Amino acid sequence: MLRGFATIVLSIALLSAAAFTQQRGTAVGISKQFQSDLSKNVATNISSNRAMNQKIDPLLRHTLRHAEAHRANPAETVQALSHLLSLKQETSGKLAVSLLVKADDVAAVQRRIELAGGRINTIAGDILTAEMPLDAVIALSEYEPVRFIQISAKSAPQIDVSRVEIGAHLVHAGSGLSQSYTGDGVVVGVLDSGIEWEHEDFDWSNGTSRIQYLWDMSGTGNPPGGYSYGTEYTKANIDAGQCNEIDGDGGSGHGTHVTGTAAGSGIGHPNYVGIAPESDIIFVKGIRDHNSNGGFADGDVVDGCAYIFSKAQQMGQPAVINLSLGGQLGPHDGTSLYEQALDFLSGPGRIIVTAAGNAGNDLIHAGYTAQSGSGYNDALETIWVATGGLTAVDMWYNPGNISVGLAAYDMFGSLIGYTNPVAPGQLVDNMPFEVGGFTYGLVTIDAQTVGDPNNGANRVVVVINSDNGTYPIGDVFWSLYTFGSGSFDAWVITGGNFTLDASTWIVPGNNDKSVGIPSTALKTISIGSYVTKNQWIDITSTVQTQYNSLGFPVTIGAISEFSSHGPSRDGRVQPDVSAPGEAIISALSYDLTLGVGVNASDILWTGKHRKMQGTSMASPHITGVIGLMLERNGTLTPDAARSILKGTARSDGFTGTVPNNIFGSGKVDAYDAVSTVVAGLERIDPALPAAFELAQNYPNPFNPATHIRFAIPRAAKVHLSVYDILGREVAVLVNEAMQPGQYEYEFDARELSSGIYFYRLEAGSFKQVRKMLLTK
Repeated sequence: MLRGFATIVLSIALLSAAAFTQQRGTAVGISKQFQSDLSKNVATNISSNRAMNQKIDPLLRHTLRHAEAHRANPAETVQALSHLLSLKQETSGKLAVSLLVKADDVAAVQRRIELAGGRINTIAGDILTAEMPLDAVIALSEYEPVRFIQISAKSAPQIDVSRVEIGAHLVHAGSGLSQSYTGDGVVVGVLDSGIEWEHEDFDWSNGTSRIQYLWDMSGTGNPPGGYSYGTEYTKANIDAGQCNEIDGDGGSGHGTHVTGTAAGSGIGHPNYVGIAPESDIIFVKGIRDHNSNGGFADGDVVDGCAYIFSKAQQMGQPAVINLSLGGQLGPHDGTSLYEQALDFLSGPGRIIVTAAGNAGNDLIHAGYTAQSGSGYNDALETIWVATGGLTAVDMWYNPGNISVGLAAYDMFGSLIGYTNPVAPGQLVDNMPFEVGGFTYGLVTIDAQTVGDPNNGANRVVVVINSDNGTYPIGDVFWSLYTFGSGSFDAWVITGGNFTLDASTWIVPGNNDKSVGIPSTALKTISIGSYVTKNQWIDITSTVQTQYNSLGFPVTIGAISEFSSHGPSRDGRVQPDVSAPGEAIISALSYDLTLGVGVNASDILWTGKHRKMQGTSMASPHITGVIGLMLERNGTLTPDAARSILKGTARSDGFTGTVPNNIFGSGKVDAYDAVSTVVAGLERIDPALPAAFELAQNYPNPFNPATHIRFAIPRAAKVHLSVYDILGREVAVLVNEAMQPGQYEYEFDARELSSGIYFYRLEAGSFKQVRKMLLTK
């Protein structure tokens, strides 16, 4: 949705609020013919394929039904839905879809998908990313080991002053630290629109590239091992100039800018140094279009993260990945298959940072407790404006029993008509919203998901479709109406927004719970944006100013008005922390066309950098900070990194009392965060020890950190882990092949409660356990 659009719409909608309130008592339903068709459609779908429907997510069900209705012309389905979902037409004419599949038997499901003409890209625990023919999906859902199938949605893309603001320059200098930290020996991974691989900020001082691997998902030929699409380039390819990847106009150079903030060297200009300037870079171009048009498919994002972590492991380095992307489709509680897969990939030395989203000034959320009733006249409602050819709402609640319907009002607020309510378990599919012989749009209300397999919630997806512009869905005010029991959350996921209209029965929309997916995952670290700069000098030597939506210069120190708000649907405070994200200066893609991918006013006087804003620009600051933290402790876990970032964040007059759902725990402090990290594993003596040994930890008792020493006389696979009194493994400290020597691990137990713990060393056939006491 375009920024600022909501303000324009609201001014119209609020003028008509009185008219909305005057019509309720005389409300009439849509024509009897529509109601008759509606009832028949609901009855048919209640009685058929219920088990299949519960294993297929509603947007995939909608895609299947749309494809069936347009079987003679598959391109109609691609045109209608591919902006939101990962869907394409193959050269054979068949439709293919990108999926995430949860399985009880992964190997069996993999075989079944491959037999159906599909292919597997990544396996993350019990979740597979797959591409397969759309017409094979129903048969797959009927296969018993398949637990759930989710279509890949498409996510949208979401330094001079900022580096000093967060204290990164002090870390680079090593002020008050045992050494300087610059990200040396750490992989900074980025999945984004593309990268300007020829930019000086991604080179070493000798002119060779810091980019170790580049997977261009839009390329053809030479895909990475284990994958069937895209093109992989190595550092040798890049140094030789043998790379065809670009960061094109479609993405406005987003990926180049993001990478420059996280890891730019400053060779392009010393004023613009990234946060982890000596890290190695692995980049994935996650958009399957050469000129960077379109969005990021969920499955492709999972594949890209798996690829980065795998390459980093081969290099023997920890890795942090930046995802400056997101969307609103899903439960916002960390239980989507997309987020579960990312959580599985995360772990010690494998951390994912996400942009919270840019919906802080948009009315994309509605939520309230439904009131009892039996129809439209008893219902509460929220006004909804369509701004595209297709608009949709994704609604979740548990527990409860809520019926949902749609009403339409003209531009003066007079009621046009309303649908019958759709109860849990029922479906209205692609029915004309026809009143007086005039059709305003095609309506789908899918309430078939009763007890989602991943979180137990009920789910309703509402779609209003113009049928590729045939019907004028933007010429009316729509209304989502509800009655029943329970409290729900609903998000406009594409093509529109709620309004601020309010009355006795009209509940206004809001910007609460607007942090996007995958930023609501349990292990990713969610980042909001605040202002550190409001002016810059462009390439014409003109001073430019960053303005807010009201036309005033943005206030330095304040939250960015676009920064999404928490909490998550399950009640977690979000974002976790905030970082600079407005008027950020970073690397410019040289592939952009002036006036198309970038305006002259946004290009800096250096000619090598540009200005951008968004939580997309905030999250790479944290990605870089975690790169510095991983240099100090390469086995840092996502939970420990989040805890340190939150515990060291700064508060001030702008943040107010923290934590809160605007700033999270406050403004990031890179210096305090890196200072707080304990060192992790260190080889203290390379001399060959006489025997395997696990020493008693010291100090003991301890709080919050202690040192564990061990010796290995020959190369071995080493596993060092910590268990609680019940025998549950609570931390894996070391799990890798190691050379002979004496080692010390500094174990940070700040996230554990007081009590007795055991630590166990397994190296080859050697096993030993010791006891330690944590006191808080």
